[in-house]
Amino acid sequence: MRYCLVVRTIPYRGGHPAPHQGTENKNEMTHRIMVCHAVVAARQFRIRCYTQLLLMVTATFSLATELSICVGRQEQAPFVFTSPKTGELTGLGIDILAEVAKQLDHTFQLKALPQARCIEDVKRGRHALGLNMSTGVTKQAGLMGSEAYFKLHPELYVLSKVAAKLPAKPKPSDLVQLQLCGLSGLSYEDFGISSQQVDTGTNLYSELVQKLLLGRCEGMLEFREIVAGLYLIDKHTGELASSARISRLPLLDQPVVGLHLVASDTPGGRQLIQHLNPVLIRLRKEHRIEQMLSTYLQQ
Repeated sequence: MRYCLVVRTIPYRGGHPAPHQGTENKNEMTHRIMVCHAVVAARQFRIRCYTQLLLMVTATFSLATELSICVGRQEQAPFVFTSPKTGELTGLGIDILAEVAKQLDHTFQLKALPQARCIEDVKRGRHALGLNMSTGVTKQAGLMGSEAYFKLHPELYVLSKVAAKLPAKPKPSDLVQLQLCGLSGLSYEDFGISSQQVDTGTNLYSELVQKLLLGRCEGMLEFREIVAGLYLIDKHTGELASSARISRLPLLDQPVVGLHLVASDTPGGRQLIQHLNPVLIRLRKEHRIEQMLSTYLQQ
């Protein structure tokens, strides 16, 4: 920005002579002085710059010490779920976050949201990370996934009368004929099919299992570890999911699916994932993740 002092002279046209000084021409002149308030404007400009710089430094410091993280609130024990005893979020994912925070000298704030909203918030930078996201989610545009910290085992859970019509180990092509139901916001591409093939009008596992048992759908796709973990949330639902009325079938030709942390696919998000990955790899190599998980499965 340019700052100036402009002086313009015009002839005096009044009825009385104006005072004059020194060697000025007897034709009286007046001076119209137009001043651009240079000093004040420059000072205000510097103040604005200092304020913006202070805000940038504060934001950078906050990002470096505290991370805002979201997780889907569909209660996926033993990975992330609400403890019936304390009412607080717990599980393998929380333990891994604590380890990452310790190694990177971070703290974190965790918020449970609907899965679809959590994913969208991470893409838009409203949260630095999304926790407990499957491999299918990491492939969405606008996201970048960390190293997988756990490998999942996909299975098909169908009404026993429907299982009799299926191969002992169904392939994704065998699932096309089934009326499948699932949870809102999850990626069923993890099971080798399109999420559009699944009725995802349910939000909780207790509702999903009841929906299957009532015959409103023929089967549900889920991971072995999560169905086993239903006992940690709701013993009754866990018993229903493993009852004789529901058959559990392993699936063939399945993509490799793991659990990840996800960040936005931006320079800042990619840098954050690069910092997280060495910690996750080390935990895996030291078999710490299996040790953490066993604490919950033994319950």
